[in-house]
Amino acid sequence: MRGGTELKQIKVPAMHIAMGMYVSALDRPWSESPFLMQGFCVTSPKVLAKLQELCEFVMVDSANSIGTAVDQKLNTAPVAPKFDTSKSSEPIRKSTKPLDINREQYTRRPVMTTADVATARQSYKNVQSSIGNVFKGVSASSGVDSKSIEKASNALVNSAVHYPSALSWLALMQKRSDKVYNHALRASTWALLCGRHIGIEESELKYLTLAILLKDIGNLKSNSSKVKVNTEGMTREEAAIARTVNLVKQSTKSEKVISIIETYREKFNGTGKPKGLLGEEIPLLARIASIAIAYDLLLNPVRPERAALSPSEASRYIYAQRGRAFQDELAVQFIEALGTYPLGTLLQLDSGEIGVVVDHDEKARLKPTIMVVADEFGKPIEDWRIVKLSQTTESDSKEAGKPAITKVMRDLSADNLDLDMQKNSG
Repeated sequence: MRGGTELKQIKVPAMHIAMGMYVSALDRPWSESPFLMQGFCVTSPKVLAKLQELCEFVMVDSANSIGTAVDQKLNTAPVAPKFDTSKSSEPIRKSTKPLDINREQYTRRPVMTTADVATARQSYKNVQSSIGNVFKGVSASSGVDSKSIEKASNALVNSAVHYPSALSWLALMQKRSDKVYNHALRASTWALLCGRHIGIEESELKYLTLAILLKDIGNLKSNSSKVKVNTEGMTREEAAIARTVNLVKQSTKSEKVISIIETYREKFNGTGKPKGLLGEEIPLLARIASIAIAYDLLLNPVRPERAALSPSEASRYIYAQRGRAFQDELAVQFIEALGTYPLGTLLQLDSGEIGVVVDHDEKARLKPTIMVVADEFGKPIEDWRIVKLSQTTESDSKEAGKPAITKVMRDLSADNLDLDMQKNSG
């Protein structure tokens, strides 16, 4: 599997490679080529020429290739995504009442500035450090440092309220890590952006954040006598929830936080764990947490055998699970809150170059403002430049010695390219 689609690999002679084909493998190790992206769509004549010079044949993934002409050359049609659940036998449940959405709760998402990024980055680092220390304390049998975790949670909420664009940027720019608290930090970010979008009050956002930050502490190894919980007859998942709740109760008396931790694994159609809650029986904050956690695990899978999805692919999965794992209306609001290409998303452009989303045009969501950061071969460039795709045409995008950029070909997952953007993001 790659990128949420069933791979259909076709061996193509180098001289038959065409623009729009998605090259998933070479006839030699990637390390013996100039390509830093291990899997890419051919959109640049320069890349096409290099492939034909270097290889006798390549493997092409038809499902990720672009254009009907490419399909005809490969004599195949794209394969349906693995998360196309239209024929699923899993029950669907519709919302019984509309979401209470308050668009006036917060000011409209401001345009991200370098000052915003600098402020949010410092807050993000402080939160990351605080969470790490809390997790280390639990692992060392010291229990939960409630003051530190609440301080970190409140700082994250403040960043989401005042610098939502910068927070999204930082979450996507964070290098992929298997540290459990980095996942909790990113998932909290996605949940906060959704909560802000639908107008949940700041006090409620703090409960939501605290619950997600603490949701995995029951999985940490600890010899503390305080963590003794009778898990006889429980599944591994249920036992982890019980241990987490036991630890959390020692640091907070908030029933809302505990409720979120107990129910975020439930599914909207009633097939979830541990109680099989149905629809709106699941607390709203837990429903948001469920989507945010799933989204981050799609972008940053814990299991090494699972490929990371791009943001648009992860959104498609969330959308496909409407009425099943997630509340239908809430899933749509979540996707709307983050956008098709959240700030920080890596994009392959029609020039073959790689860009990073730095701003959105509300009237043209598929044509964001991007910063070009790598060439056609995936090699980082020093001379970064800003391109507003919503205002760019092929004739006026050509600069001296620079290829024309007019549109996005696809967004990329964290596995496609190893770029450390945070050090230069402000």
